[in-house]
Amino acid sequence: MASRRLTILSKQLKEQTEPAPTARLAGRYLSQAVIDILRTNRLAGEVLLRLPRRQEEGLPAALGLTWHRQQLSLFYNAAQLARVVPDQLLALLNHEALHVIWRHPFRYAQRADQANVQVACDIAVNQYLATVPAGTATISALERLLHRKIPAQRDSSYYLQLIEKFRLHLEATTDGRGQLLNRQPDQKRLGIQPRPGRPLAQLESHRGWQTDAARINSLRRLGQLQNLLKAAWQATPKRNRGLLPGNLQQALESATTRPALRWTRQLRLMLGTVARGYQDSWGRFNRRQPMRMDLPGRMTRYVISLDIFVDNSGSMNNQTISELLTTINTIGQQFQLVATVYPFDAVVQEEGIQSLQPGHKVAYQRTGGGGTRFQAIFDYLHQHHIARNGHLVVIMTDGWGEKELITYGYRNVLWLLTTDCEQLSVTEPPGRVVSIREE
Repeated sequence: MASRRLTILSKQLKEQTEPAPTARLAGRYLSQAVIDILRTNRLAGEVLLRLPRRQEEGLPAALGLTWHRQQLSLFYNAAQLARVVPDQLLALLNHEALHVIWRHPFRYAQRADQANVQVACDIAVNQYLATVPAGTATISALERLLHRKIPAQRDSSYYLQLIEKFRLHLEATTDGRGQLLNRQPDQKRLGIQPRPGRPLAQLESHRGWQTDAARINSLRRLGQLQNLLKAAWQATPKRNRGLLPGNLQQALESATTRPALRWTRQLRLMLGTVARGYQDSWGRFNRRQPMRMDLPGRMTRYVISLDIFVDNSGSMNNQTISELLTTINTIGQQFQLVATVYPFDAVVQEEGIQSLQPGHKVAYQRTGGGGTRFQAIFDYLHQHHIARNGHLVVIMTDGWGEKELITYGYRNVLWLLTTDCEQLSVTEPPGRVVSIREE
């Protein structure tokens, strides 16, 4: 929701008619919008704060990401920006920040089919926005166009391949109202209908993404973009990171350090103390017939089943998770371990479940993406009737989630934190909490 200050600036900008004051007010309007976003979406605000801003009267939209001297910049047209209401400006800036986070202007700089690229990239980023900028493509609109269900939260390249597969030729803003259309007359329209009687300014331009190959210094561009994203990620507090979708966090992973291995001692101890039935032993007498030396006795059989739930949000990154899983696999060989790996965010993502076999490294890939909810793990265990005895539950997480849990009696739990133990949000966690940072 727009702040009172942003609303006042919007009104002043609309009433201004002189070019010079309009340009100054437009810059203040844009700066205040970034301040508002910093309060509600810290990561997007940090990205926008680091983007150079430049005014360009010839820009055919209110805003656009453009390469300027090998550096990505946010260009704006003051006259067009004056027609954008505060709520739409906030949505548009969040939209542009996501384009930067996924490096869309860099990845598609040399693509010829920029109209299709724009639609595919807009569909990818709009799925993470509560408010979608008017005139930008959505996944639901593409589903209506293709008359089929389309997987959500995929990379922009997936949607671009889908558009190419069905030989669509999509136009951006062909009807003067910011509405996306298909050039083929027999196809349905793709885009958002504006309100009757209220013409819309064209909000976004992707014109500045495409550049001549001869003018591109790819290494310099990538380096500057990576530095911008790294600085924005480091400036985002860890508590705010945990609220981000996993796909965004994956795009902003920082370099990881090799985890300490003291936590493996705790895992070994817990593997050796969780009972699961009995097994024959020739080193013990048969209690029922102790005089029969040809009959084996019985001894407690300890845990051989491990359920590993991997957090898809927070400061978790692929390299750290892969190293943790590989180490667990090595330990498991000593215990004849059978392990199942479950990705989770707000729910357990069943399509991403994998088996961890001795000598085999799981090719970990993020599945889903959303806020962290530990209750989803215990709901899953309870609903799938996973035994409380004979199973050790390992939860790999950065610790940010809810405070209270309904555990359904599951107590054989090892919380494996990539942060300090004090960072776990659960006030009374079942089982034991260990940090991989411990020396």
